[in-house]
Amino acid sequence: MDRKSYEGKRWKIVCGKYEGLEKYSANELNKVVQQYVPYILTVCTKEARPEELKDFNVIFLGTEKSNPYIRQFRDEGILEINEKRQGYVIKVCKSPFNAHMQMIIICGADEQGTLY
Repeated sequence: MDRKSYEGKRWKIVCGKYEGLEKYSANELNKVVQQYVPYILTVCTKEARPEELKDFNVIFLGTEKSNPYIRQFRDEGILEINEKRQGYVIKVCKSPFNAHMQMIIICGADEQGTLY
């Protein structure tokens, strides 16, 4: 379905980089989430500007090194990073870009942690 035929709240995936294990992680996440939404899910990289994200529920994926949004959420105290090798943390909360939207943060300590 396209935007014209689906008027509900949409999800978007923002990954830190679209290469290596993070690319694989983003593709696997996309496959899982796509099963539950009636539209084509968008995957973009860290270059997405905040104003582009305000109308979406967003899943942020990556490490604090690869994804500046995740680093920002850590700095603002929204997210506590698991720094153990292959560790990860998942957090669901309101989007800082729009209080009516949700965000999910999937943060790995390294690329392997992001994949888990």
